[in-house]
Amino acid sequence: MRIYSPGNQADREILFLQEVGSTNDYARKLFQKGCAAGTVVVARRQIGGRGRRGRSWSSPEGGLWFSLILPCRPEDSSVHKVPLIISLSVAQAVEERCGVKTELKWPNDVLIGGKKIAGILIERGTRDTGEEALLVGIGINVNLEQEVLQREGIQEVATSLDIVTGREEDLYALLLSVLDKIEENLHNLYYNQGDLLGKVTPRMSILGQMVAVQLEGDTIYGRASGLTQEGALVIQAGKRTRTLYSGDVVSLRLREDS
Repeated sequence: MRIYSPGNQADREILFLQEVGSTNDYARKLFQKGCAAGTVVVARRQIGGRGRRGRSWSSPEGGLWFSLILPCRPEDSSVHKVPLIISLSVAQAVEERCGVKTELKWPNDVLIGGKKIAGILIERGTRDTGEEALLVGIGINVNLEQEVLQREGIQEVATSLDIVTGREEDLYALLLSVLDKIEENLHNLYYNQGDLLGKVTPRMSILGQMVAVQLEGDTIYGRASGLTQEGALVIQAGKRTRTLYSGDVVSLRLREDS
């Protein structure tokens, strides 16, 4: 295991920006220039935010948009667990601070009532020395009113904590809560403590249901039967069992005829 936690709160370096294209891009440049592991980049708004596979991610003022630099090694197989750890950490922090029930959509979304509340984008950064890091981008819809979601054209698929709870949330306090949960869950992973799948699986509402999984050049239809110890999704397609990692999947949705 060679993925490390960001360190305790006193050791965190948090950089606050008014506006940035993408916090992940900014974090990548910082890492290439030699910044410390555990550095956090927070933006009031992103004008070029993105999700998996380059999809646009709406990031207006009022949300919590940030990236965390986590060092890793290229040969580390546990990297596949990181999306689950990060999404679980966000879900736990939101539940504890806001008193709402969340669910997880494999591999990297957090939902409330079937609508997206948060998304995670994990990319790699590399220095000239060959040293690598995971750039963990996290976007949480926090203090965004319904009118904002409508203006961004995402009101049918997304919601916000403001809409769900009816009150504004302290962005900085939520940020620290998420970082604390990430540190705790990575610590448990590092020392092989706790039951990651036992915490994640009950939140995965898609498990047990018939799904359509779009891959590059192919679509698989089957039942989402579970997760492997590495965090991969297991699909039972007829008599065939498929094991899919997040990088394999273009999209995942429930089958309309299921």
